[in-house]
Amino acid sequence: MRFYPTKIRLTFLCFVLTSILIVLGCNKDSDLLRDTVIEDSISSVEEREVNETEEAETEEEATSEDSTDDKVESRTTSFPPTNDAHIQRGKGYNQNIIRLEENHRTSYLMFNLSPIDSISGTITGATLQFTINSDGGSGTVNVSKGKSNDWTEKDLSDTTAPEIDIQLGSIVKEYHVGVTEIVELNASDMLPETTTLILDHKDGNDLAFASKEHISKIGPKLVVTYSVPEGSEDIVIQAEEDTTEEDVNKEPIAVADATPPTGGVPLEVTFTGSNSSDNSKISSYSWDFKDGSNATTANTTHTFTKVGTYEVELTVKDDEGLSNTDTVTITVNEDKNQAPKAIASATPLSGEAPLEVSFKGSDSTDDNTVSSYIWDFKDGVSASEANPKHTFTAAGTYVVELTVKDENGLTDKKTVSITVTEPKNEAPKAVATANPSSGQAPLEVQFIGDKSTDDDKVTGYAWDFKDGATATNANPSHSFTEAGSYEVELTVKDKEGLSHKKTVTITVTAPQVQNEPPVAVVSANPTSGQASLEVQFLGNSSTDDDAITSYFWDFKDGATATNANPSHTFTDAGTYVVELTVKDSEGESNTKSITITVEAPSSNDGGGNAPPGYYVTTSGKSSNNGTSEAQAWSLEHAFFTAKAGDIIYVKAGNYGKKELLSRNPGSSGNPIKFIGYKNTPGDVVSNQGSTFNYGESVNASKMPLLQSSNGQGKAITLHDRFIEIENFQITGYSHGIETISRATNIVLRNIVITKVGNQSNRNSYTGFGFNIEGNSTLLENCFVLNAGAEALKLFDSDNSRVNYCQVFADNPNNPTDYYFLLTGGTNNTKIENSYAERAQYLEHGGHGFDMKDLAENNTFRNCTAKRTNFELNFSGVRYNTIEDCSIYGVDTSPSNWHAVMAIFNGANNNLIKNMYIQDTWTAISWADYDDGYVGPGGDRDQVSMGYDNTFDNITIKNTNRILNVGGGTNFNAWAKRNKFINCDFSDFNSVAVTYYPTEDILFKNCKFKNGNKLVIEAGGQYAPYSRFDVTWQNCTWTNVNFTPPN
Repeated sequence: MRFYPTKIRLTFLCFVLTSILIVLGCNKDSDLLRDTVIEDSISSVEEREVNETEEAETEEEATSEDSTDDKVESRTTSFPPTNDAHIQRGKGYNQNIIRLEENHRTSYLMFNLSPIDSISGTITGATLQFTINSDGGSGTVNVSKGKSNDWTEKDLSDTTAPEIDIQLGSIVKEYHVGVTEIVELNASDMLPETTTLILDHKDGNDLAFASKEHISKIGPKLVVTYSVPEGSEDIVIQAEEDTTEEDVNKEPIAVADATPPTGGVPLEVTFTGSNSSDNSKISSYSWDFKDGSNATTANTTHTFTKVGTYEVELTVKDDEGLSNTDTVTITVNEDKNQAPKAIASATPLSGEAPLEVSFKGSDSTDDNTVSSYIWDFKDGVSASEANPKHTFTAAGTYVVELTVKDENGLTDKKTVSITVTEPKNEAPKAVATANPSSGQAPLEVQFIGDKSTDDDKVTGYAWDFKDGATATNANPSHSFTEAGSYEVELTVKDKEGLSHKKTVTITVTAPQVQNEPPVAVVSANPTSGQASLEVQFLGNSSTDDDAITSYFWDFKDGATATNANPSHTFTDAGTYVVELTVKDSEGESNTKSITITVEAPSSNDGGGNAPPGYYVTTSGKSSNNGTSEAQAWSLEHAFFTAKAGDIIYVKAGNYGKKELLSRNPGSSGNPIKFIGYKNTPGDVVSNQGSTFNYGESVNASKMPLLQSSNGQGKAITLHDRFIEIENFQITGYSHGIETISRATNIVLRNIVITKVGNQSNRNSYTGFGFNIEGNSTLLENCFVLNAGAEALKLFDSDNSRVNYCQVFADNPNNPTDYYFLLTGGTNNTKIENSYAERAQYLEHGGHGFDMKDLAENNTFRNCTAKRTNFELNFSGVRYNTIEDCSIYGVDTSPSNWHAVMAIFNGANNNLIKNMYIQDTWTAISWADYDDGYVGPGGDRDQVSMGYDNTFDNITIKNTNRILNVGGGTNFNAWAKRNKFINCDFSDFNSVAVTYYPTEDILFKNCKFKNGNKLVIEAGGQYAPYSRFDVTWQNCTWTNVNFTPPN
């Protein structure tokens, strides 16, 4: 580079001559002389312009400054370095890149700033700029001023390199190839003279930038701002003529490091050669360990097994065969045991009692291994682990002592002082939150104050809702009936009377009046049966934002009705798609349909027209012939002797505790039948439900009764196929009816089972109502009350059917755990028109309609769970359907968590359609429990909450959260690829609460109405859905207190 003033003055010529003499006197090379000579070709200063066609690196700015006499102006010039090189392991290198690496490479840049002095300039600002070239990195780059300039690119080394005078600036960041970095320098420590800048690197990965010798990349430059008298000559830095030089290959730089460099035999050493460098690329590494071993990788480990000193050599080569060698000395000594060194620390060192302190002794060292730690806390307590915790309960100063011992018994001690003071009473800290914090009037808000804290205990809570109402419990709820902004205030007190206040703002808006069409909700009971079939229809669950003004039912047999809940009798067999149309006051309407299947009446429906058979009474005997009540058999004899085609009529009465076993099989077309009756065979007939109603007690005068007590015994066990049992009551046993795997084609109709299992032992979960294993089993019109473990279970029971059955639980000691359960490989089975109800006061939520472990291609249809759940559990539960089912809770409080549609532990590829969910804390929940459950064939408790499930036409009304993602115990589980299509959600606090992540959740063509929040992240904070990976397609949002996502 050449510097050009634009006017020649006497002082400037003197400066030129002096510079030439200094350069010649210092034996600078011809290139440096060329860079310092001021040529005569000078640009005109009067025009203050640099020719734009020249390759100039200088940008000059001149701004006039106010002055009374002498006027000065400010200028800026970019100076290239006259010398640039770096030192690596004591040797200087002048390459086309300049390298920086902590403890390995330091760079030196020399700049000639004397032209500023030649025009009486004073430096006012400076920045160093360099462009990252081949290696990006990170960390701190410090820029310092050297004490001297007595070095050149050719002779730079540890001995000639200048020492650091003062640090001028630094930069800390990530460095990326191609990015120009700017380091602000302290101009007050810089003079307009030749200056050396020293660059060193700390705390990060090494980096490199182009030097001035690079043939294609921009080298470093020093951008200097200075003030000069107005009218001074310009400093012009003109680019050198384009003299492209051949890029000459230079030998690589070998750098050999070793850790540890010394130690006892045997000594394992880690060698590092990757800090070696080349202006192009290192092609090979060769290590000679001087004990007959070698290696060819950049970084390697080697174990020296003999005592001695080894001058290990590293030789590196580049692509063109140039090489360089570096050595590192390894000293291997005889192994001699040294005493350990105890190092003890503690956090905190002081505080009020009780004070829990974490002690750390694991930093103690030994030449081999520390074998034991003994802590003496000086309060009578000791510990033997390396890093114990200890609580000091009394005030005082404790000089805690750590003693460490090695394997040879040598010890060392260290103490740390802990100061414990008497506790001082602190005022409590009020913490007040509210959910929701905004919404339309009337707005019910749940306030939480029990997160308030005190150094002892919060003794009083006082809420002022600012609408005239107050409360004194920690977590009250309050309804704001008028629009406005309320600064609700919580005051908490401790037992010594100190208090603290906190406010939370509640914003209540006036209700929006916007008519929405009504939503028709239709149900019927029964939905199938024989003609004539009387059906009770329900339409009063239909909703509207104001009021439904009319109902119109079309029964599709020529009859209609206009009341909300009509009853209608179908006299002819057929399939009827009954429609309900509802309208609101503004004429908006909605239609919903339900299918009723009517079958032709059977030829024998009981009522005294029973075919011939054998009789059983409570006084019957095995010696009788059984052909009449007078010659009746005993019940045990009947079960023992009945064979294919026999019909056994069992008269009402209390048969006491019997354990009946059917040993003989029936056959297809000739089953064995046991039919209970009241007075005359055929006089007890069940139709679309049991003849027993919830609230009644078992009555031996109505049907045969088997009665045990205290959960003892199995009432009936069926060992073979084609057996039918109808109209029986069972109570007080451990098991009601149990079938084994070969007992196929079993029919159980109008069986009433109550109080099975231990009813007094709290939460014992004992007692089984129906325990079915055989295929092709039919349970119809059955009833179970308080079966502690499982009310109705089908295990590995394919192609079976449960129809019009009911399960109730109201015993607070041992309520039902599983109401309806399909498990153990049950496939292609249907549960239809059935009902599960849990009493509200029960602590145990139970499992209402559950598929668990292995269950495929099963169906729950037209079933209702009241205050309990539907549940799909484990990855073997797949390809099942839940349709036309309902879940009813109580309200949206946390205590109502039981009523939910639950997807647990990886259940997948299931279809849930036409489901109605109302009054719940959570409507749909995903969770994964690391409970180690292992089913037949292996562990199906995979790490997943549930995936690839489809929810179609789901209606959810009045819930705290539509979805709850997370729960259980497995924190790595995800809910993936679940879809919600054509769903209707209204009156909710949040769309989702997410504790763990989801992936690819889809909401398509869904309606959201009257909601407060979109997504609440773990910890109860309303936040963007970072864990909720969801896509919204064609969804509508009405009256929601958040910004809709689409």
